[in-house]
Amino acid sequence: MKKIDLNCDMGESFGAWTMGLDGEVIQHVTSANIACGYHAGDAHVMYKTVKLAKENGVAWVRTRDTRTSWASAGATVTARPGRSATTRPTRSGP
Repeated sequence: MKKIDLNCDMGESFGAWTMGLDGEVIQHVTSANIACGYHAGDAHVMYKTVKLAKENGVAWVRTRDTRTSWASAGATVTARPGRSATTRPTRSGP
């Protein structure tokens, strides 16, 4: 049986600006590209989107290098080559 990876860009909200319907779409995808790097998304949104993906069994990758982005947002990041970053915010988001 052939399988299709249904992928979606997610986590593009920033502060008071909500972009997309991540909570609704996540139920229908098998993988997600999570915006990290402040071209879209902030630390709070990144954290919530990763949590949402994990809760729904959705594979995820970051769209930019989170080591720099998250560190500047006050978060601790553990990144391993070939794997998604694991994160733990060190302060509460907006």
